[in-house]
Amino acid sequence: MKGPMIVLNPCAQSHPFDERRCQVGNAQDPLKIGRSVARLKPATENAVFDCKVLSRNHAIVWFSDGAFMIKDTKSSNGTFVNNERLGQTGEDSAPQQINTGDIIQFGVEIVENANKVSHGCILAMVRLFDENGEEMESQANSLESSSTNQSFVGSLVTSQQLFQIQQLLKEALLREKYRDEKIGQLNSQLESAELATDRAWKSFLSEDRLLARIGVLEGQLALKGKDDNTIRNEMHQLLADKAEYMEKTHNEINKAREQRVEAELRLSDTERSLLTLEEEFQIMKQKYETLINYNATVTSALEEVRSENTKLVHELEAKVEFLKSEPENQLQQDDAILPQIKSEDDLEAKEEAEGEEDEEVLSEAFVELSGDELDIDGKEELANKELVEELARLKEENTMLQATLKNYQSEIATLRVEAATRQFGLDEPIDPAVSTELDESALQQRIPHLDNVILLSIIPLFSFIVLLIRYAYTWIARKIGCKRD
Repeated sequence: MKGPMIVLNPCAQSHPFDERRCQVGNAQDPLKIGRSVARLKPATENAVFDCKVLSRNHAIVWFSDGAFMIKDTKSSNGTFVNNERLGQTGEDSAPQQINTGDIIQFGVEIVENANKVSHGCILAMVRLFDENGEEMESQANSLESSSTNQSFVGSLVTSQQLFQIQQLLKEALLREKYRDEKIGQLNSQLESAELATDRAWKSFLSEDRLLARIGVLEGQLALKGKDDNTIRNEMHQLLADKAEYMEKTHNEINKAREQRVEAELRLSDTERSLLTLEEEFQIMKQKYETLINYNATVTSALEEVRSENTKLVHELEAKVEFLKSEPENQLQQDDAILPQIKSEDDLEAKEEAEGEEDEEVLSEAFVELSGDELDIDGKEELANKELVEELARLKEENTMLQATLKNYQSEIATLRVEAATRQFGLDEPIDPAVSTELDESALQQRIPHLDNVILLSIIPLFSFIVLLIRYAYTWIARKIGCKRD
């Protein structure tokens, strides 16, 4: 329940009633306290009591401005708060504030003279809860917190506290009495339950004994009613069943032993297999470590080869650029010399046909030079020697250029192999002897730039060599012809 609430707990001298938890409204809708009637019965959620000393409309309680107020509504026997009556009989009393822990009494105890029967009043201790569900402070705490009129309040609190303590002691004694009575009732119920349990157990045992005895007697009676032949037949049948059972048991035991032996053999085989696998594992582990080391070595070597390959590629590109530029420079020099040579256009048109004639002329020139050494003067002899040395030097340069060309070809083949290795994704370099088995078309498709490099490196070189040799032969032949003249 939400909202302000009052809880009424019965005291020791009160007319018996259950604890009440009632919702308290405002002044326009207060909580009504009174005697039960036909239409309004006592319940734990209302303040209606089955007590004759209460009036039908005995008192009201409401919640206003954070405080609980009580008012007597012209009751016959009065309403008391902490043993102080609120108003006179038959008159409405003034509103009185109540606090947690106050003792409220509705009516007074009445004794009938005729029957000598006493009717108790409602005596309850109050617990108050505000609209938030929190219990409000008692009057003693509120009075202790105030600082005005301390002497007067001290005497008032003392008397009220004494009355409350008396009621609490009485309530505690009453509860203790009720507790002792309940404990006594529980003990008596426990003793009776133990006796009933013992009786039931004994009857159950006696019943089992009787049933067992009846079964034995029925068996004996059945045996007595049969003849000897029937008994013998049954005995033989039982013995046959026993023998069959023993044989089956023996077979099962033998089968279990065989299974055990087989399991032990399998276990030994498994252990041997495990040892073999462990040895193989150690061997494979060693191989794996060796392969890891080899892989690291090969990786480092591959990195070195790659770096060297990069350097060679850069050098090859530089050489190709040099070879491209060198024939152009030589041609420019030749263009400067050509105007000075007579009939150069005819010689250029007949270069291929005159190659052999130049060689014959050169050989004749060498013969004539060797025969005319004694006839020429010192200057001509020195010029011939220079020409011979120049020709020898040109031959040596030709040989060196051919060797350089072969080196370039071998380097190009190596680069092809390495490029093929990278293109095919191989872990180790391809052996040059094995690399010839690769598909040439696949290599040309994967590394087409190598053919261009080869052409760019070979064509200028051969052109340069041919031009150099032809011009050298022509120049030497002309020199020799001039000397003859």
